Amino acid sequence: MHLKDHLGTTSVGIGRGEIDLPSEIAVLREVGYRGDLTVELEVDDPHNLPRYTQEAYIYLCGLLGIKL
Repeated sequence: MHLKDHLGTTSVGIGRGEIDLPSEIAVLREVGYRGDLTVELEVDDPHNLPRYTQEAYIYLCGLLGIKL
């Protein structure tokens, strides 16, 4: 499963856009998905990529119920 977030046509950090990622994760759980999740971070300000990566990790751990 490929995860990416957007505001309109602009790619933004995971959890910062308008894609309903919690609902998508819920559907994956409902169907028993056990595969990989791939995160794409294509942002306009790549100098902040380390921060966006950390935020995505924390956000997705919360959605997946993984303790940090």
